Amino acid sequence: MERLGTLRRNMMRVAGAVAMSAVLALGAGACGGDDGGSGDGDSITIGFMGDLTGENSGLVIPPKQGAQLAIEQYNATNPEVKINFKTYDSQGKPEQATTLALGAVKQDKIVGLIGPAFSGESQSVGPILEEAKIPSVSPSATSITLAEKDWQWWHRVVADDAVQSAGVATFLSGSFGAKKVFTVHDNQDYGKGLADAIGSAVKAKGVTVQTDAVDDNATDYSSTVNKITEFKPDAVYFGGYYAVAGRLFKQLAEAGYEGKMMSGDGSLASELITASVRRTRRARC
Repeated sequence: MERLGTLRRNMMRVAGAVAMSAVLALGAGACGGDDGGSGDGDSITIGFMGDLTGENSGLVIPPKQGAQLAIEQYNATNPEVKINFKTYDSQGKPEQATTLALGAVKQDKIVGLIGPAFSGESQSVGPILEEAKIPSVSPSATSITLAEKDWQWWHRVVADDAVQSAGVATFLSGSFGAKKVFTVHDNQDYGKGLADAIGSAVKAKGVTVQTDAVDDNATDYSSTVNKITEFKPDAVYFGGYYAVAGRLFKQLAEAGYEGKMMSGDGSLASELITASVRRTRRARC
């Protein structure tokens, strides 16, 4: 898991740098008008939005670092127009992201945004950026429904959850040979969308599925744990981020559950081990 966590961080730094390059290219056209873009002609401002201090910040700090490094390297070439890099810490909360986006557009006058990092905040911020014609590129928002909004100024540099769910379904029903799977989600855009997609994909392959939701602000998941232990699934798949996944997996292990515990890209971080306290070979990302 530690090696996977390091690989994930490196990949996300690259994703952040790629997203920054894309935003710069897309934002070039936003700087041409008299009232478009920030700066005095010698500089423009590009923003980065995501969870930088919340409990899932381990997923967002690497792409922020990648974007920041790319901007520093660009500015070091002494270009005619330099880039100011401004961060917006949404803590992954859609309502917080909405307020920050309004300020970024109206006060900071950004010409482009890297992010938001998570799907839920992307859903909330998208209409604001669309109306302002501010291009955005997310390094990590994977919700399938984001691409169904017909937004012209929104982009991402990762595949959506349809790709992830197809791979998980193939593994669970194929080489792993699961007959029963229990999906759990945090009732947020990313987590619910991923869990639902995986549930549908494994059902299509003849696997029996039950599902439940947990409160991502709670710490006691005994109700869900009891449902899982009664169902006796071969695998539990959690749709959501690593902080909740760690707490759930820990409580499942303490309840004696012996099947596989799995989660998606939102849990592919070394912090999952910290959140779950105990190491278990049954947990997979």
